Amino acid sequence: MIAALPPVALSAAAAVGAASSSAVDVFREACVYGRIRLVPDQVVKITVSDLPPVAQWPFGWRAQPKSALFIKVIKPAPAYLAIGQFDTDRRTQYATKCVMFSTALTVADGLGELRRDNADVEIKQTYIPVAYLPEWTADAKRYGYVKAIKKMSYAGWFTLSLYRYAVER
Repeated sequence: MIAALPPVALSAAAAVGAASSSAVDVFREACVYGRIRLVPDQVVKITVSDLPPVAQWPFGWRAQPKSALFIKVIKPAPAYLAIGQFDTDRRTQYATKCVMFSTALTVADGLGELRRDNADVEIKQTYIPVAYLPEWTADAKRYGYVKAIKKMSYAGWFTLSLYRYAVER
């Protein structure tokens, strides 16, 4: 089962530790475990305007987080993290959203991450309308989260995301 993302994860941009070797490892550290274990010269705290154009709306259209942290990961490059906390107490809404944008992600790595914590969760494939870009979603409501991998452009950008529901089910 996935542990809750602690609020302190939004206050620190990086913690000294062993460098992660892949985008999925960085995603797990930041989004699943709620910490970033990279040496400081491998991450840079940025603003939302520093995100690449493919990440213009990191939390979804018109989503306004209560607090947010944006990080550029230098290795593996390019990768960007957006972590947001939302002010809600409704069980149908997300309390936290953690999204990684990267050209270092692959579909196979992303699907492996979707299956990693709870193999019994069904993974559904759909397509983003108009652009016909694929996305895979593992909606684990009974565990309190949704994970997804989406192809964001034909230039090789993918997102790997973890959304946590406001109230554990």
